[in-house]
Parts: sequence; C-alpha cells; structure tokens
Amino acid sequence: MIPPEIRRTVLLQKAIKLALAGTLLTFAAFSATAADPSSETETPPPPDILLGPLFNDVQNAKLFPDQKTFADAIPNSDPLMILADYRMQRNQSGFDLRHFVNVNFTLPKAGEKYVPPTGQSLREHIDGLWPVLTRSTTHVEKWDSLLPLPESYVIPGGRFREIYYWDSYFTMLGWRKAATGIKLRIWWRTSVTKLTPGGIFLTATVPIT
Repeated sequence: MIPPEIRRTVLLQKAIKLALAGTLLTFAAFSATAADPSSETETPPPPDILLGPLFNDVQNAKLFPDQKTFADAIPNSDPLMILADYRMQRNQSGFDLRHFVNVNFTLPKAGEKYVPPTGQSLREHIDGLWPVLTRSTTHVEKWDSLLPLPESYVIPGGRFREIYYWDSYFTMLGWRKAATGIKLRIWWRTSVTKLTPGGIFLTATVPIT
C-alpha cells in the first residue's frame, strides 16, 4: 500500500510533466521591432544560416573558449551587410577576424558572479537565488537570436542565459516547495514543433527523457 503522501507527490510530478508536454506553446519570434512577442511574425534564420561562412569561420577559429558566445552575439547591423563586408575583406592582407567580430557584433556580457551571504542555510541559499536567476526579455534587439517571452522566467545560470524545459520542470517543483508565488508560463508556436524539447530552440530540440 502506497502511503498517501508519496502518492500525492508522484501524482503532482506526473501532472507537472503533462502540463509541460501539453501546454499550448506560442513562442513568437522577434520581428524587426520585436515589439509584440505574441505576434505571428516570421522567425529569422539561425545564426549559422544567417551568417553562413562567417559563422563557421569564427567557430572554427576558436576565438572564444565557449562556442556558445558567438552564437549568442548580436549583429550591430544587417547581418547580410556584415556578411557581404566579410566576403570582401577576409582575403585582404592583414585581415583580423577577431577585430572584425568585435566591430560588427555585440558579444554577450559575462554573468555577474553571485556571492551568497555567509552563514546561510541551504534553504536560504536557494531562496536567495530566485531573483538572481530571474530574467525578463519581453523585448530583444533587432538581430538578437534570443526569443522574447511575455513573462519573466528563471535561467539555469552561468553560460545559459535562456530558459530550458528540463530545468524549468525542476524549477516549478522548487517554486512549489518554496511557495514563492512566481508563475511559470511556457509558450511554443505549435506550427514550429509539436515536441516538448529539453531546450527552446527553433531549429533543434532535445526531447525530455
């Protein structure tokens, strides 16, 4: 006989999984103004398609310790114009790829290192992390590959500056336990995918296992 407390916990976990899998997800990709994250605007190509050989050359040159850095970089002007300039300049004598990237892209900022107060209990430490890891991106830059969301969300932290389904599942369990009152809402445009991915990407999905 399964104790009622364990049964309720198991049922809650199953319910949350079903909610994640069945939620109507309506991610709106950003438009030229990124003014309305719920509008039905056409999503731009991912950076590797949009920037073509420039993206590949930067990644192969290993300009950054983490290859996610350039994938998250924001073009300072029309990517097609940047790519055209790159095609003209790359074979010129003295061409500096790193300088070209620094001039034409805004690189993601390093996350602030969180130093918890001394003497905290584990519960106090976790509760203190909620505001540190909460983000709001209802608007994004014109060429940013980050998708805007109409609600605040919690990120894993570190190099991960976006929301992930798998992490969010455990985040919801933590919110419930902490009784923070924070609301998690996930959208995904059903015309893009009918899967429940581990990460929210328009061109790749990592199904929950």
